[in-house]
Amino acid sequence: MKFNKKVVSQRITDLCNKAIGQYKFQTFYPGEGHAPDNIVIWFPKEKILYGGCFIKSTEADDIGNLSDANINEWSNSIRKVQKKFKNPKFIILGHGEWASTESLEHTLKLIKENKEESKN
Repeated sequence: MKFNKKVVSQRITDLCNKAIGQYKFQTFYPGEGHAPDNIVIWFPKEKILYGGCFIKSTEADDIGNLSDANINEWSNSIRKVQKKFKNPKFIILGHGEWASTESLEHTLKLIKENKEESKN
């Protein structure tokens, strides 16, 4: 790691079902993206997806900080989330407005633009 911090030796590599009180949710590690250890959280009853900084707001003009990112795997990881959690009513992000459910597609667009810019 870049900051010489100890890394957790266990990963959430599959879907984990959890509950706190009346709220049931699933944690999922889709693969690397904004960070090597990002996870998403899905609330199936409410159809709410929490993506944190892994998913960019539709208001974002660029992909943002890439210091810990794996830009080459990020798109694959987003597609795994899209395949597993279809038709969310809300997508909660780490930054920006989360009124739009188009943020997964917008993140894919920003990743593609970043890759194209890097080639030039």
